[in-house]
Formats: sequence, C-alpha cells, structure tokens
Amino acid sequence: MHQGPVILAVVPAEARQPTAALRRAAAVARHSRAPLHLCCFVSDELDGAPSSSASDPLTREIRDDLVAEQLEHVAAIAQSPDLQGCELRYEVQWAGSVHERLIQHALQLGASCVVKDIHAESVLRRALFTPTDWKLIRLLPCDLMLIRDSSPPMPRKIMAAVDVLAEPTEIADGLNVRIVAAARRLGADVV
Repeated sequence: MHQGPVILAVVPAEARQPTAALRRAAAVARHSRAPLHLCCFVSDELDGAPSSSASDPLTREIRDDLVAEQLEHVAAIAQSPDLQGCELRYEVQWAGSVHERLIQHALQLGASCVVKDIHAESVLRRALFTPTDWKLIRLLPCDLMLIRDSSPPMPRKIMAAVDVLAEPTEIADGLNVRIVAAARRLGADVV
C-alpha cells in the first residue's frame, strides 16, 4: 500500500455520478501516483439537535441508515471509468459539522490536497463561497482545490490568491510565500 500523501476528494451528498472535482482529483492522483480517497460527509437537521438525542437509539439508527444509503451511491461513483487508473478508497462519514470533520479527516489521512466542488450560484452570490468553503480556505492545513462544474479534468492554469499588502517581501516563510509554493507544487503535479 502507498505510504505517501493522499488526495482527499469530497463527494457531495447529492452526487450520483463523478463531479468535476472527482474527475480532477482522479487525474491528479493518476499523474502524481498518489492514492485517491473519496469521502462523503452526511449531515442533516439532526446535527442541531441537543447532544442527549445523539445517544438515542432511534437517532443512531436513522444516522446509520443515511450513511449506509449514501455509501451505496459513493460505491457506484467509485466504479465509474472516470475514476479508474489510480489507487482508490472510499467511505461515508457522519458529520455534525462538515468543515470540522473534513479537516480532522484530512489530518488523519495525511492528505496532501483536498479537492472539493464549488457550484454555480446566483449573480449576487457568484463571487462568494459557501460558509464551509470559507472555513476550509482559512483552516485546512493542506492544499485545497475548489473546482467549478465547468472545469476540465486537468487544469490549464492554477490561481493563487495572495494579499500583496499583507506582509513584507523579506519574510521568507510568510503566508503569501506558502500559498505561491503550494500553487507551484500543484502545478508541477498536474502539468
């Protein structure tokens, strides 16, 4: 089994076929020879329920049923020809807070990169990410690729967003330097 870094691809709960992010993750995994780990995080209104209800047998049974149902969908997605040709594992996890569970899981796996879909929004929200995306951008301790629906399997360009006024250029290990280094690393993996 591969001991190096893992590419973690987030499977949207509503997905029934490979998304643009899953195709991109598979292409990067094939090119870099890194294992691909698909994970779907299941959550619903129960995550806002009082913590005492989480130990309720009926609540646990409902959650287990939701996870089992979603696992069937993810297993079917994993069999798609778009995702073949790389070492592939998949799973479904319950997540009260998706961004927290995703960050925790990325750390457990030793993920070098997390790949996640972003979806087209209305004109008003087009430039905005979801609250989960923003939290991942801020808190994820590894590289993050956010992929639009219309993106090709392999990128032609990688964009790195930096703040040119945030830090002096003489600081060699500043945030901007790390962001550009991560973009270069990803660019080398996919070109």
